[in-house]
Amino acid sequence: MSNELLHELLPGPVTVVFQRTAALNPSLNPGSSTIGIRVPASGFVCDVAQCCGEPLALTSANVSDQPSSLTIEVGASQFCL
Repeated sequence: MSNELLHELLPGPVTVVFQRTAALNPSLNPGSSTIGIRVPASGFVCDVAQCCGEPLALTSANVSDQPSSLTIEVGASQFCL
């Protein structure tokens, strides 16, 4: 993927999927050959990441192998049994 395309897409509501490399912490997304990278358009989230001085690793809002949560109610129902 070109840098020009990345600058056009990010920040924004896009997740870019890359092949993982040996430099990535093996405990992140174990058992998968890919990793998703998202740079949100949220000023608050970008400020938090900037203060940390490095990328933040966060989980998805859905259980692995389940459909994406599109509402708070659906996401909450997946974790509240």
